[in-house]
Amino acid sequence: MKTEISYSSSKITVHTILSETQDSNADLIVSECGSTNRKSRISIQLNGKTIEILFLWSHFSDEASLCIHWEENSQLLFLGGGSVSAVVDPINKIIKHCNYPMLFWSWELFGQHILELGELECRLYKLNGDLVGQTSVDPPYEYKITEKAIEFSSMVLGSTSIKILN
Repeated sequence: MKTEISYSSSKITVHTILSETQDSNADLIVSECGSTNRKSRISIQLNGKTIEILFLWSHFSDEASLCIHWEENSQLLFLGGGSVSAVVDPINKIIKHCNYPMLFWSWELFGQHILELGELECRLYKLNGDLVGQTSVDPPYEYKITEKAIEFSSMVLGSTSIKILN
């Protein structure tokens, strides 16, 4: 599957295939620990340059897809799929954060923050890629966003939260 997204000053192309091989010509490689069964090549055209990121991950479902969020102002890429998530600075070719959640679910943008939702843990980042905080969760869980925190609730863990820093 190939997807192309254009922004005002950048263009991102994502191509995912079922594969266990690793390319060596990418500018950055983000990988799950252990064996993988999917290979996503992310090409970012920015300021006249093309940056290649290889994202190696696995999932039990054939329907799973890589989840990305491109933050145009800070020019950071938030990636997640299977049991790996990352915040990448493609211009400087740096992986700012790399995490290995039990199962990554999605990114949710609100205000000046982006929330990483996962099966057993959630993280909150500022749009500049700084980690604000994280907490344990267990499915099924619900959450609500207030001015001061993101509050999670579930039957097993009860209430947990991440404080929002401005």
